[in-house]
Amino acid sequence: MTESTEEIRLSHDLPDAGMSRFSLLNEQMILISLIRTGTGKNIVSLKMAGSFPYSEDMIGFIGIPPEPSESNLLVFSRNDVTLPFVTQNNIMISYLEPELKRRLDELSKEKSFIDPLRRTLFTAIPGGRFSREETAQALGLSVRSMQRKLFCSWVLKDDHHQILESSDTGYGGHFEEIHRRFGDFDLFMPDSGQYNINWHYWHMFPEESVMAAETLGAKTVMPIHWGAFVLSGHGWDDSPERVTLGCEEKGIQVISPKLCETMVLDKCENYHERWWREYN
Repeated sequence: MTESTEEIRLSHDLPDAGMSRFSLLNEQMILISLIRTGTGKNIVSLKMAGSFPYSEDMIGFIGIPPEPSESNLLVFSRNDVTLPFVTQNNIMISYLEPELKRRLDELSKEKSFIDPLRRTLFTAIPGGRFSREETAQALGLSVRSMQRKLFCSWVLKDDHHQILESSDTGYGGHFEEIHRRFGDFDLFMPDSGQYNINWHYWHMFPEESVMAAETLGAKTVMPIHWGAFVLSGHGWDDSPERVTLGCEEKGIQVISPKLCETMVLDKCENYHERWWREYN
């Protein structure tokens, strides 16, 4: 980098993980598009490099032929990237404003969503009137909107136990926030399957499930979301094996009831069998 240029290098969150062709090219195209849309000018980078091939359409969009390289690089003129942006540019405001308004509107309603949901479910379930359509109608939402709002992790708590079901998620600071609010967990059921570097933010790698368990102060871990639908390329038993090995190193108990087996949380010692190993 010189005083007149700015260099951008992209990397994965995990230190030893490389970026896929889709991720790298997608991020590079987004950066160029964002700068052009934000400034209203057809800014062309001074240099672009990457380890993957670029299509003719991509090269036409970029404006210069990317250089083959082991690492990725985007170089812009400092004059270009310091042009007025966002608050000083009506093009960028008009580009972002509709989505921003929609999300702010959703956030303003989010605080009041839990109470009517709780009232609706506590009325519907005992009365035997429990369907997605009826519940969504009672909440004044479409089924799609209701499902989107309910896509979250769940804390299940009674006088004796506290359980967290993570739902599909990546590893991040939200686990620290959950621990701050609720304390240690008796059982943690982490998303532990169908992970892939291409959708890393939606499915944790097994080692990240172990990190989350440690962050949450979990006494027992039961890996879930494995052994069913195939969305990724890893082995069907890769998830429980790696979670088990990782938790054992941390001194965290792992239980692995068989598929469809009923489990009693107070008798975790009955569910230590690593039964998947018998099928290899």
